[in-house]
Amino acid sequence: MNKRKIISWAAAAVLALYLFLSCRGVFYYFTDQVDKDCFGEQYSELLRPLLISDRIRLRGIMAQIDEAFSCVEYDSYEDAVPRFGEELAYRTQHRKETVSEWHSLTLITGHVSGDNATLWVVYSDEGYDIDGNLTHGSWDILTRFTAEKQNDEWVVTGSNEHP
Repeated sequence: MNKRKIISWAAAAVLALYLFLSCRGVFYYFTDQVDKDCFGEQYSELLRPLLISDRIRLRGIMAQIDEAFSCVEYDSYEDAVPRFGEELAYRTQHRKETVSEWHSLTLITGHVSGDNATLWVVYSDEGYDIDGNLTHGSWDILTRFTAEKQNDEWVVTGSNEHP
């Protein structure tokens, strides 16, 4: 095989991988009627590909969400609000019996427009007590987060998920 064909195949493979990774929302759009009913017109945002520039700009917001899911040090929602804000405090593991946690977050798609951002994330999380018993859990939950820039810092201002 000559060099030109190898380069063409490599370029096609890279393009296919990019399209697969940036258009994961299409899968959710066409397969989950329950979430379509829950999210209404916003659900069509899943068809928007995740641009590399948006992925880079959304890293800080994803880090905040990840930190909130990881937190097991507060016994109540109210205790977590000063650190995480009202929206992300809800995501902390604020159950007295929870001493450890496991979670995963997958950014499906997102968009940044000026000082506003939208992120579609699938998460799973589990909390465990001191004996390693499961205290709570949620798996494969599609969630739409909104954020806005306030004083040059991104703040998560809302979220919506299937009840």
